[in-house]
Amino acid sequence: MDIHFTGIRNASYIVLKGQRHSFPVKDRILNVQLTDDEFGKDLSEFKKAIRDTGNKFLNPFRDDFVNIDHYSMNRNELPMLYLNGEAIPETDEHLPIFSFIGKLTKKIATMPEENFINDLGYLKHYADKALLLDQKLSETIGKEIPDCLERVHQPEKIKKGANQINKQLNNMMVEYFA
Repeated sequence: MDIHFTGIRNASYIVLKGQRHSFPVKDRILNVQLTDDEFGKDLSEFKKAIRDTGNKFLNPFRDDFVNIDHYSMNRNELPMLYLNGEAIPETDEHLPIFSFIGKLTKKIATMPEENFINDLGYLKHYADKALLLDQKLSETIGKEIPDCLERVHQPEKIKKGANQINKQLNNMMVEYFA
C-alpha cells in the first residue's frame, strides 16, 4: 500500500453543543496542519488567501495550522464561520478565504482514511490545545488526554465533519450571492 501525503497533517474535528441566551448553539470545529508537498500546496494557498488581511487570520499558536469553526444557533440559523478564532465577514474582500475553506474541506471530505497522518510530537505537545484554541480539549470533554484525542482524531468523523462544514459554507455563499 502506498501512503501519500496530501498537503495536510494532524487533522481533528469536534462538534460542541450548548446554550447561549436560551438558544441552542452548535460549533463544528475542524483543525488541521497545512503543508506544501508534491500532492498539495495547501499552506501556500492559505497564506495567499489571507495575504491582504495582515495577520488577522493566522493561528495564534502555530501559523501552519488552520482552525475552522462553523457556529450556528437554532439548527443552522445565523451561521458564522470563524478562521483561527476570528469571524470571517461575508464580504467580497474575504471571498478568497471562503473559497480556500471550501476547497480544503472538500479535499478532506474525500481523502482516503489511510492518508490521515498524526505526528507523535503533535499528539504529545500540541493536540490538547490545538482544536479549541482558547481551552484545553481534555478539560472541555472531561477526559484524560489519550481518551479525548482518540475521539477527535478519527478519520471517518473528520471526513464527515469537513463535509458538513463544506455544505454549511455552500449554503452561506448561496445566501450571500442571492
